[in-house]
Amino acid sequence: MKKKILGLTTLLLFILFSLTGCNKYENESLSGSRLIVMKLTASSPGGSLSSVAYSDVLTSSDTVEEDFAAVTVAAELLTPDPLPEAIVTDYHSVVVKRIKVEYSRADGLSQQGRDVPYSFMQNVHQLIEIGKFGSIDFVLVQHTAKLESPLYELRFSPEVLRMEARITIYSQDMGGKWLEPVYGSLSVWFGNFD
Repeated sequence: MKKKILGLTTLLLFILFSLTGCNKYENESLSGSRLIVMKLTASSPGGSLSSVAYSDVLTSSDTVEEDFAAVTVAAELLTPDPLPEAIVTDYHSVVVKRIKVEYSRADGLSQQGRDVPYSFMQNVHQLIEIGKFGSIDFVLVQHTAKLESPLYELRFSPEVLRMEARITIYSQDMGGKWLEPVYGSLSVWFGNFD
């Protein structure tokens, strides 16, 4: 009888410690790794990097060009306690797979193709090892968006339109398990600056 009680007590303690040891993020993720957005910058006029993007809807040579940004991410283990190096394997490394860009406005207008440019997804492939950083370049504003409303109208207006670009980053660990998406944002100022 004592063996049964001892076995049942041990099982209950194991379940209790297992449940209290998990944080919310661990419960929602399929992977033992996570990605962290460290820095998000846009290419600004003159080639420098900025936390604000200035998107020219028409260049001085009457051409339409894409605008680019870069995100610096770090990969780390999900567990709060560091694991011995022997336990961290290549399977914990993270591959960034896709980046989604969506736009919003402070005035609440949100219809894509009329109030804001269409959201879009782009495929990327960047390996980030646990404990390391990586920088990923991506398209922030597609050139086709500058040929559609509401950006096309800015060619003929002195108006500057301010939006927020929400960046969503999707990734997997090397074992094929999806990580929770991570987010960042950049202010984007659209206008005919030339």
